[in-house]
Amino acid sequence: MCSASKVVVEKSTVDDLPPGWIKETKIRKNAFGVRRDPYYTDPVSGYVFRSKKDVFRYLETGEISRHAFKPSKRDAHDLEALPSPAAKRQKLEHPATRRRLFSGQMLNYCSSQTMSN
Repeated sequence: MCSASKVVVEKSTVDDLPPGWIKETKIRKNAFGVRRDPYYTDPVSGYVFRSKKDVFRYLETGEISRHAFKPSKRDAHDLEALPSPAAKRQKLEHPATRRRLFSGQMLNYCSSQTMSN
């Protein structure tokens, strides 16, 4: 997983596309080097496309490729409010949140059956 501090987003406009389209380039560092992933956002529909080729296809035919997506409503401010992975682990390890497969009732039921026989 890459942390939020290792991702940089550059926003710009694109000359080849109609006015309002936004190009975001997400720059990430990983073990193999630096990745630059382009994202093209349609201002009208809100769809995000991964390549300029998909954008041109969408503009010509209106067909949305299977690689296009609508972004979630969360933004960078919401991501900061999410709990850290350590806090999630601590919450999961809390004894009250563990599920019990069998409660003591079944054990008591079985012991009362053997006593009555």
